Amino acid sequence: MDKIGALMDQWAGECSPNDIGVLNFRDVGGYAVSATNAVEVGLLYRSAAPVGIDKGTARTLAGRISTRIDLRSTLEKMLDPVAELPGVMTASVDVMKDAPASLLFFESSGMYESFVGNGSVRAALGDALKLIARSRGGVLIHCSKGRDRTGWLVAVLLRILGVSEELVEFDYMASNAFLGGEDRCRREDLRKTFRVVNREFGTVDGYVHNGLGLDRSDVSSLRSRFVVELEDWFRPAVVGSGV
Repeated sequence: MDKIGALMDQWAGECSPNDIGVLNFRDVGGYAVSATNAVEVGLLYRSAAPVGIDKGTARTLAGRISTRIDLRSTLEKMLDPVAELPGVMTASVDVMKDAPASLLFFESSGMYESFVGNGSVRAALGDALKLIARSRGGVLIHCSKGRDRTGWLVAVLLRILGVSEELVEFDYMASNAFLGGEDRCRREDLRKTFRVVNREFGTVDGYVHNGLGLDRSDVSSLRSRFVVELEDWFRPAVVGSGV
């Protein structure tokens, strides 16, 4: 964890603000899966909602992605419509649609509990993962701030891909650097939610299959889509390859 903490400090200094002009935007690629495999760079992105951006930024973003997964509610989308992204397919998955509105706007800790305990929320998370598995090209996952709903979905996705708990936590906490201190992530929210996953479903795999409804082909599709074998020369550059 000391090395992960050092990497986090380095990343916070080097990568904030990001290079594209969308709040909390970053590539989720580059994390080690094993000594010889990693999450591919340039395919999987996460961010806050890409709202209030100019046409040039919209074109730059559209040049990196083919699919946008929007986890926000209908109200959020009405209040903050996303800029037009030429050629990008949008899939809307309202994760909190059947959950109490208070969880979305006032009770972030309750939202994390719903990720495990609320059947409709789990089904929506599963639907989002299935869409990602079947997508083509670059994928952007976002909610409003890119922090809680996006943070949890990406954490689960990275665990599916085989990324370690330490690196998943590293990615989750990186939002604090990219959000500039606004609406900070809490490490304990993520840890507590994974503890509840283990208590209720036994393992993350149990949660993915029995809680979110993914089958083996969905998991296989996600891994084949986003995990790549590394060339020998590239392995030292992968985040976590020496952890």
